[in-house]
Amino acid sequence: MPLPTLSEESAAFVEKLLKPYEYLGLSPRAENRLRDAYIHTLAHLVVRTEAEILSLKNLGRKTLNEIKEVLAEEKNPPLSLGMHPQLGGLRHRINEELRAKGMPTLDDWNEKQRWYDGSHSRRPSP
Repeated sequence: MPLPTLSEESAAFVEKLLKPYEYLGLSPRAENRLRDAYIHTLAHLVVRTEAEILSLKNLGRKTLNEIKEVLAEEKNPPLSLGMHPQLGGLRHRINEELRAKGMPTLDDWNEKQRWYDGSHSRRPSP
C-alpha cells in the first residue's frame, strides 16, 4: 500500500531527518560514538533521549552537550534530542524510507545494548 502524500513542510522535515548525522559537523569523537551505536541519520539521533545518548559507551557529558548545542543551531524546523512525540504520523514514513535504504528503523533500538539493531556485521564491543 503506498504511503499518503505529505505536505511540502512535512516532506522537507522528513528529508532533513534522513540526512546523515555527519551533516551536523560534530567532532570526530562525537561522530565515532554515534557510528558505534549505528546512529546513521538525524532521525536516529533526535528520537533518542539525553539519557539514552549519554548511556552510549565512551560518550560523556561534554560530547552530549556538543550534540545538543549543534542540534539547537538547526532551524526550520528546529531539532533536539527526544523528538519522538513531534514525529507523530511521520515516524512510519521515516521508517519506510530507512528500510528502503537498508538502514535500521527507528524502532530497532536495542535498549540493553544501546545501539540500533540491523543486518550489520560489526557490533560495538560490550
